[in-house]
Amino acid sequence: KCKHAGCVKVYKGPNSEGQRCQYHPGGPVFHEGEKYWSCCRRRTINFAEFLSTPGCAKGRCIFKDEKEAVAVEMPRFDM
Repeated sequence: KCKHAGCVKVYKGPNSEGQRCQYHPGGPVFHEGEKYWSCCRRRTINFAEFLSTPGCAKGRCIFKDEKEAVAVEMPRFDM
């Protein structure tokens, strides 16, 4: 699944890399019963509606964690 919040595309092999996606660059906000994304602030009280709010930014899907992509083994100093 794409790592961008709000994007629902699923990895289906190497052809999936770089797909266009619509996502939320901000984080979810839950305040006094309201639910919304900090980036677009379209408010709702219905959780299903909140999850289906279309993204307000466009980009390319990311299917790997950035930490996985640049995993570097740290040297040990206890030897």
